[in-house]
Amino acid sequence: MQMIHEIAQFLHDNDVAELGTSLFYGQMPGITQSLTILVRDTGGTKPNTDIKEIESPTFQIFIRSKNYNMGKEKLTTIRNLLQNSSYVGRWSHWSQ
Repeated sequence: MQMIHEIAQFLHDNDVAELGTSLFYGQMPGITQSLTILVRDTGGTKPNTDIKEIESPTFQIFIRSKNYNMGKEKLTTIRNLLQNSSYVGRWSHWSQ
């Protein structure tokens, strides 16, 4: 299973949003709800040529919302959920 699919499923399982309705991975749908979440892979960091077995994939969370504050609140919820989860150790991630 792709990392971004696993992350989207994790968010769905934690009641952040409904996968396939307001939560997507890979590509943002053309028609969206009032709040739409996208998990997108970003290619990862530069490979370490000395240790080929270690990969460092990265991802981004995009929020499309008609209400700025609602979108920002949802993004904060997602960030806190990912940062405070023991499951997140499976992925390399970066957040501001």
